[in-house]
Amino acid sequence: MKTLKVLVLPVLILALILAGCSGGGSTSNDSSGSANTYDDFIGTWVNRAAINNGYREFFWTFTGNECLFRSVDGNGNLISRLGTFTFTNNQITFIPPPGTWTGYTQRYTLQGNTLTLEEAGQNPSGTFTRPDYAPSRVPTVQELQGRWVGAEALVAGWREYYVEFSGNRLLVRIVDSAGTTNAPGSFTITDTAIIHNIDGYKTVSMPYVFYGDQLWMSNIMERDSAILVKQ
Repeated sequence: MKTLKVLVLPVLILALILAGCSGGGSTSNDSSGSANTYDDFIGTWVNRAAINNGYREFFWTFTGNECLFRSVDGNGNLISRLGTFTFTNNQITFIPPPGTWTGYTQRYTLQGNTLTLEEAGQNPSGTFTRPDYAPSRVPTVQELQGRWVGAEALVAGWREYYVEFSGNRLLVRIVDSAGTTNAPGSFTITDTAIIHNIDGYKTVSMPYVFYGDQLWMSNIMERDSAILVKQ
């Protein structure tokens, strides 16, 4: 099965995916003893200068120790990366899931609703400000019912990419040029992960962030991360 790849834009680029712990905000500092906490990062941070220079979207979203970078330029080129992060007093490190993008570290300052990321190669930098924020929450079984499609995976060349919840059943279906993956099974929900008990195979824990109309998941089939939208 393919691994989702996103083209890198020449000047301002990014970071993303979900491998570890989940979406609620942790109030403890990281091991560096930083004055900041994970809660200080929670929210969506928009780079207004990039928007003024022609980008339709250019933002970071942080929830707990997870993060999403997303940009769409004036031609519709999309970059979307989901990941985890750690920080010290003046450095932030973005961590990808295995086999996806390359992680990196850059200097930062965070004061109130202003986050400044210093230049670090072609990774996104500049001043980001935080408008409104809708926190992630634990979904109910009923809220998950139906088909959730990885639209960005389809753009990247997958023929089908979705997870479908029906009652207490979960089907992961991925179709690409190499073949078809069907993984039916049952599921349960915890505060941090959707547990997929794949029929006749094994149990896979998939960390998630839930925003009502979006479901960010990692470790799908023990390798993929995706932003899923309800169909």
